Amino acid sequence: MGRGPCRGEGCRMSGGNEKRPPLGTGDAGEDRAGHQNIINADSITPDADGVDRNSLLSAAQGYLARGMTPIRLGPKAKKPLGKHDANTITADNAARLIDHGGYNLGLRLGPDHGGLVDFDLDWPEARRLGGLLLDRFARFGREGARGSHYLLRGANAVASKKFDMPELKGMEGLPEEHAVCVLEVRANGHTMAPPSIHPSGEAVTWERDSALLEDTAKGIYQRAGLLAFLSVVARFYPAQGSRDDFCMALAGALLSAGLSPEEADRCIVAVAEVAGDEEAGKRRKAGQTAAKVEAGEPATGIPRVVEMLDLPEAVGKRFRLWLGIAAREDGRIRVELSENRLHETQDAAEAAMLSAGLPIYQQMGRLVRAVRLDASEAEDDGGILRREGALVVRDVQPHSLRDLMTRVANFVKVVETKEGTEDKPVGPPVSLSLAYIQRVREGGGRLPVLRGIVECPTLRPDGTVLAQEGYDAASGLILDTGGAAFDSVPDAPTLIDAVAALGKLKWIIKGFPFVENEEGRSPSRSVALSAMLTAVCRRSLRTAPMHGFTAPTMGTGKSLLTDTVAMLAMGRAATVLNQSGDGDGEEERKRLMSVLMQGDPVVVIDNVDRPMGGARMCSILTQETWQDRMLGGNDQGHVSTRTLWLANGNNLEFREDMSRRAILCTMDAGVERPAERAFDVDLKLEVPRRRHELVPAALTVLRAFVVAGRPGLDKLIPFGGFEDWSNLVRGALVWAGEPDPHETQADVAAVDSVREELSSLIEAWEQAIGVGVVLTAGDLVRRAAEEAASGPGRDGLMLALEAACPKGASPKKVAWYLKKVKGRIVRGRRIVALHGENNTLAYRLMRVE
Repeated sequence: MGRGPCRGEGCRMSGGNEKRPPLGTGDAGEDRAGHQNIINADSITPDADGVDRNSLLSAAQGYLARGMTPIRLGPKAKKPLGKHDANTITADNAARLIDHGGYNLGLRLGPDHGGLVDFDLDWPEARRLGGLLLDRFARFGREGARGSHYLLRGANAVASKKFDMPELKGMEGLPEEHAVCVLEVRANGHTMAPPSIHPSGEAVTWERDSALLEDTAKGIYQRAGLLAFLSVVARFYPAQGSRDDFCMALAGALLSAGLSPEEADRCIVAVAEVAGDEEAGKRRKAGQTAAKVEAGEPATGIPRVVEMLDLPEAVGKRFRLWLGIAAREDGRIRVELSENRLHETQDAAEAAMLSAGLPIYQQMGRLVRAVRLDASEAEDDGGILRREGALVVRDVQPHSLRDLMTRVANFVKVVETKEGTEDKPVGPPVSLSLAYIQRVREGGGRLPVLRGIVECPTLRPDGTVLAQEGYDAASGLILDTGGAAFDSVPDAPTLIDAVAALGKLKWIIKGFPFVENEEGRSPSRSVALSAMLTAVCRRSLRTAPMHGFTAPTMGTGKSLLTDTVAMLAMGRAATVLNQSGDGDGEEERKRLMSVLMQGDPVVVIDNVDRPMGGARMCSILTQETWQDRMLGGNDQGHVSTRTLWLANGNNLEFREDMSRRAILCTMDAGVERPAERAFDVDLKLEVPRRRHELVPAALTVLRAFVVAGRPGLDKLIPFGGFEDWSNLVRGALVWAGEPDPHETQADVAAVDSVREELSSLIEAWEQAIGVGVVLTAGDLVRRAAEEAASGPGRDGLMLALEAACPKGASPKKVAWYLKKVKGRIVRGRRIVALHGENNTLAYRLMRVE
C-alpha cells in the first residue's frame, strides 16, 4: 500500500512499488475553478435563530460556483425538510428556498454531485490523528469535535464505507458516542456543512478552507483504513514498561502495509503523542524492524500488536483488512483473481509459487516436476521398462497445477459490498493453469530451470562437487538420493588418491572377462570404467558416446555389467529399452522421445541382435538437445539428451555413422558355457551396499583430474562430438594410468558391416574394372553380370553388389547405395560421383594419395 503526495489538482495514492514521500507534507493545490478558498466563514456568527439569510445565501452560491450541490436542511438539523431533490439548491431557486435565516446547509455527496466525499471522523483519536493523513484536505468541525470532517473529490466511483469494530462491542474504554465506529467514508446522501448549527447548538465552521483535492477510491480507503487502525492503537495504547516492544510490533505492522520506515516512524510518534506517551520521540522503531526483515530475521507485527493491546484475536483480521495486508493465517499468499488482467494474476500466482519454493520447474518450454515411481512401469507394450523407485521428470498437467497453486496462494475476487469492498475466496479456473503452462512454453516463466535429475552426488560443469540435496541453482540439477547417504569427496585429491579410488571401482568389476591387447592391457575394461565415471557426471557433460558391451556368447555378463553401472548411479537397474523393430521409424521416434522427456539418467538397449544405427540416435548422441514432435501432440519441442546410453548384445555391431559414436567393451570368458562361471561377490547386493563409497570414489578420480589442471589432454586423439567426455572422463582414466577407451574405436570399425560391404565392393570393383573408369550404376550392374557370365569364379563383383544391396542389385538400388557411400575412404580407395550426360550421375573408383 502506498500513500503519495498531493498533486496540483488532486491527491492520489502512489503505487505500492513507488517510493513514497513522508505523510502529510506539501501545500494544497487549487480547486477545479482555480480558487484558493472554498468560503470565507470567519465572519459568520449565528444568532439565536441560527445563521442569518445573507450568510446562508452567500455560502450556497459559493458552493455552486465550486461545482458542488448545496442542500437546504432544517434549523439545527442534519436532515432536509422533506425530500432531497425538493431541497436541493440551484442558482435559480436559491433565493426562494433560503427565504429567511435559521436554516442549516448541507452538501450532497457522490458521483452525481462532483464526486464529493466526506471523511466523518467519530473517535476523538481519529480527529486528533486526521492531520497526519488528511492535512491537505478541506476541513470543518465544531467546538466539541474539531477536525471531525474532511472533504475531497473522488477521482473515480467511491462507495460509502464504515470503519467500525463490532469485535469491541461491550468492551470498557470505548467512546460514549459512536462506540465501535471509528470513522466513516461517506460518498452518498449528504453531509451538514458550514455555516450551520449542530443539534448540540455549536456552530459548524471551516477550520481549513483549502481547495478541494482529488483522490482515487483505492487511495481514500487506504487513508481511511490506516487512520482507523492508528486511532484504535492510540486509544488502547499500552502502559509504561512495554511500549518499546509494542512500537517494534507496530512498526512491523506498518511496514507490512507498505509504508516506508520514515512514514512508519511518523505514524508511531503521532500515535504515541496522542496517547500521552511522554517519550513519544524515542519510539521510532521502523528502521530497526526494517533491518531485521532485510536480514531475514523474524519480526513481530499484527498478531503482537493485538496481543499487547489486549484486544480480541479477531481484531487482527480487521486490522489486516483495513491496512490492505494480505491475509496469511493459513500460510498462503493472497492473489487477486481478475480475468481481464490475467497476466497480473499469473504474475502473482507465480510469485506465490516461487516464495513457497514449490518443487515445479521449467525445462525447455515444459512445466515439469520430479516424480519417483512407486511401482515398475512398462511403456510401448514392454518396449520400455522402468524399475520401481525410478526418478523421472513428468509434465505438470493443468488440473495438477491448479491444485499446486491453491496450496500456496489464497485466490480471491474483490467484490463490492454496502461498506465498500471485500475479498471473496475463489478457486482459480483451469484456464489460469493453461495460460501459465503456455507462458512457460513461450519462454516467459520465472520458475527455476531444470537441467536434469541425479540420484547421487555429481560434478557440476565447473568441476565442483554437488552433494547438497534439493535443487541446485548453479547447475540446474535436482539431487534426490532417496535417503541414501554418501561419503564425502576430498576438496583437492591427488593422483595417488585418484589411483586408489579407481582401484575400488576396478575391484567391483574384476570378475568380468575383459579382452586384453597384445601388451596385456585392456581398453575394454577402460570402457567399463568410463561407463561408471560417466554415469555419475553425465548431466554435466554436453555429450557422451554410447558405451557398447559385447561378447561372443550368451551368459558372459554383459547385462550384469550394465546393471552394475546403473546401480552405481541410481541404486537400481537402469531403464531398459528393447531394440526397435522398425529401425529408425515412427516407433523408434516415440520411444526415444519418451525416454528423453522423462529424463532417465541411464538407459540400456538390451540384447541387441541387429546392427545398431539410425539417424535419430546418431543425432541424440552428438547434440546437446534433440528437436522433434512432442508426444501427445503436433508441437515441435526440444528435449535434453544428457542420458548415458549403454547397449549390450552378442557380437554387437554398429553400422555407418553410429560406428563413430560408440566405444566398445569386449568380453570373452573363453569357455563353452560362461553363464556357469561364479563371481566372487553378488554385484546386485554388493554395489548397492557399497554405493556410499563407490560414488565418492568415482568422483574423486574426476575431481583429482580437474584439480591437477586436466593434464595430458593434448596427447589424446580427438574424438569429434565428445569433447566434454574426452576432457573429463577419458582424460582422467588415461592420467590415472588406464588404457585409452577410445582405442576400442578400432574394434567398432572392424565389425561395421557397412564398412565391410564397401571394402568388398571396392576390392571387387578394382579387380574387375580397374581404377579411374567412369560408369553409371546401370553400367556397373551390366559389367558385373557380364563378368559373372564369363566363367566360374568371376562373380566377385556381382556378389559384392548383392551383399551391399540385399533386396536386389538392380540399377536403381545400386545407384541409391553408391550415393550413400560415395567419398568414404576404405583400403586407400574411394568412390567419386561425377555428373554424366543428361544430368545423370556417374561414378569412378579413385586412389587416395
